[in-house]
Amino acid sequence: MTGSSDTNRKKSDKVFNEVVGKRIKDMRLSKQLTQTQVANAIGVTFQQIQKYERGTNQVSFKRMLDICKSMDIHYRYFCNCIMDDVKRCIAASNDSITTEVNDVERS
Repeated sequence: MTGSSDTNRKKSDKVFNEVVGKRIKDMRLSKQLTQTQVANAIGVTFQQIQKYERGTNQVSFKRMLDICKSMDIHYRYFCNCIMDDVKRCIAASNDSITTEVNDVERS
C-alpha cells in the first residue's frame, strides 16, 4: 500500500508543479516579460525560470512570492488560480481513469 501512496503523491506533485509552471508562464506572457527579465528581477537564471515553467523544478512559496512581486500580481490571485487549475486537472484525470475502467468493464 505504501508504494501506491507514494506513486499517487508523486503524480499529484507532478501535476501541481506543471500547473504552477503553466500559470507562471501565462502570467509572464500576459505581462509581456521575458524569462530573463523575471529571472533578473528575482535573482535566478533564466534557465531556472524555464524549469519552473516546465514543472521540472518545484517553486518554493518564497520564490512564488518573488515571482508575483516581479510581475505585479497579488499572490492570492495567483494562488487561487493555481488551486482552480489543480482541481480541474485532478478532476480530468479522475474522469479519464473512470472512463478507462468503464471501457474495460464493458469489454
